[in-house]
Amino acid sequence: MRMTFVYGCPACGCMVKRMPWDAEDPGGIKYYSDQHPDADLHPNYPGLIACRDCGEVFIMSKRHLLGSVGELRGDVGWEELCKMPFGGSLGDGGVYLRSLELCTTDNQRAMLRLGAWWAFNREYLATGDMGVYRREDYIDNCRVLAERFKESLRWSDVALAIEMYRNIGEFDRCEGMLSCFRKSPLSKQLMAASKGRRIETFELKP
Repeated sequence: MRMTFVYGCPACGCMVKRMPWDAEDPGGIKYYSDQHPDADLHPNYPGLIACRDCGEVFIMSKRHLLGSVGELRGDVGWEELCKMPFGGSLGDGGVYLRSLELCTTDNQRAMLRLGAWWAFNREYLATGDMGVYRREDYIDNCRVLAERFKESLRWSDVALAIEMYRNIGEFDRCEGMLSCFRKSPLSKQLMAASKGRRIETFELKP
């Protein structure tokens, strides 16, 4: 397991911890077609948060990094570090997209767009409102991300692009890309959903 880091709000200095994205899997997690694990284990990826004290929205980047929990133990105190909250991700996909101007690198922009996609999908899963998939900003965001991920050499990235095409109803493109890969539990379920003309995010079967 990687180290837990502490960040400071650029507006008021409030400190918040960030759990590493590749933290150990505790088991019992539900996985969905957009590859997002539904668990409190990963509460703040990709690291855009609203400060709990002043409401400032900022990216947990190196600019705002104060150090690891171990490095700050002497200055801040172990008891205070243990009580310090973990940053929580913003639940509104629109906020992620409106915060793109905070990014300084293409990778940060891609991660915020991914966060927006996941947030929109979580909104559907929580409410059942299919209108999420008809939003212009949702569709535009999927197209931008899919163009980026479809060229990757990693199957997990290409699978994200495939899912995004399915989400916006481009089923022929989705199925055409799937046909180029060896069958897997994920690809089989995405293909079945596409052939069923389903656009919504769904829980994956084991």
